Amino acid sequence: MKPILIKVGAFADNQITIIERADPHFNTPFHFHPECELVYVTESHGKRIVGDSIESFDVGDMVFLGPNIPHVWYNDEEYYKGQEELKARSVVIYFPKDIFGDKFYGLPETKALTDLFHRAQRGMKVIGDTHELLRDEILSLPKKTAWKGSSPCCRS
Repeated sequence: MKPILIKVGAFADNQITIIERADPHFNTPFHFHPECELVYVTESHGKRIVGDSIESFDVGDMVFLGPNIPHVWYNDEEYYKGQEELKARSVVIYFPKDIFGDKFYGLPETKALTDLFHRAQRGMKVIGDTHELLRDEILSLPKKTAWKGSSPCCRS
């Protein structure tokens, strides 16, 4: 399976794009893009492929992906049988890795952030205290209209 390049792009004048997805099933192809991506699954289950890793996902799954890493979420088979009570819902945040500029990442006080982006090049499952800290913040973002966007690959 060969990943395809998807143009996510920023919307309006925003560097950050936030999309709240609600579909019968996740429907993006196996793809990659130059933006970083933070995904929080609010309803759904299935298999997630990130790079060369294949893992199950369920409600509450949170993953941070660095730029250009191939990925896709596939729902379990029952999602493709037209059962209206099943939905694939998530909040997805896209932003460029260089959002703060190269000078910012060279500062001694941002070393931890630089290390985070380095680890995200292979994808990272967000768990524990960090998951708990980010969950409510991520869920609040789609309600802020300045962040909303849509794209051909990631409709809301």
